[in-house]
Amino acid sequence: MALLVPATYVNESGNAVGPAAGALYARPEQVLVLHDEIDLAFGTVRGKAGGGHGGHNGLRSIAGRMGGGFARIRLGVGRPPADFRGDEAAWVLSRFSEPPEEVERLIERGVEMTELALAEGIDAAIAQFHAAPPGSRASRRAGRSDPEAGA
Repeated sequence: MALLVPATYVNESGNAVGPAAGALYARPEQVLVLHDEIDLAFGTVRGKAGGGHGGHNGLRSIAGRMGGGFARIRLGVGRPPADFRGDEAAWVLSRFSEPPEEVERLIERGVEMTELALAEGIDAAIAQFHAAPPGSRASRRAGRSDPEAGA
């Protein structure tokens, strides 16, 4: 196992990840990438096995250097508010407006999912982190917010 923290701009991550994976004889499915994700609400942590870059320039760069098939941990940073002056790149490079405790919790959840993905695989991490609490789906279908309601 190796941890790589590229010293490149995010848009050029493939210039670090591709050669490092090659030097370690790591196939794409043996690579786990952690990245920000504006399409997830702030604080949401999700995993993904394979897939496209979804417009993320860092993922595009990595896929361009080593192909697809790598797993990823997506750390939700949310979309910029309507009054934000700048583009999406400026948003993800700006300081968080959320309280420090919420930022710390996002990082903690990202670490927890990463540790599980490394220990048991990305599919196990996805199953655990994407799972809804027992009864919550049935409660939503029934129009209740509390799974204990009406039991």
